[in-house]
Amino acid sequence: ANTDIFPKIRIAQVKDIPIKEISKNHQQPYIEKADQMLELNKQLQEKKYKFFSRIKNNLEIEKISSKLNSFYNNDFKSFLSELKKQKIILSLKQQDEWEEYFNNYKTELLNIQAEINKTDNEIDQMVYKLYNLSDEEIQIIEGNI
Repeated sequence: ANTDIFPKIRIAQVKDIPIKEISKNHQQPYIEKADQMLELNKQLQEKKYKFFSRIKNNLEIEKISSKLNSFYNNDFKSFLSELKKQKIILSLKQQDEWEEYFNNYKTELLNIQAEINKTDNEIDQMVYKLYNLSDEEIQIIEGNI
């Protein structure tokens, strides 16, 4: 097995990483963005937990598959397919009810995820500006080169 997948970092190398020292006043926007990120991730997890609790209790699902775990990135047909794999078949009436429930949660979770992505991007931009990075340096960091 290849054990060198992750490069080893030595203490001396860490000391060479330039850390900008900024005043408490200038730290505040970073703190606010970090707090916002924590809150958004908490909301995302709570919404997912509520959805999974509901389906576990009502449909007697034993295991949440990875596809079910990211249900909001898929359509209702995929959701039904995952249920079918667990031998859960919904009647047409149940499908109508669950589709509405599914779509409401999907919309809410996608909105939260979009806000997380936006905040993450804003934090990146703040850090790039802090270090006065060029467009080329930013592209390298983001893996676009």
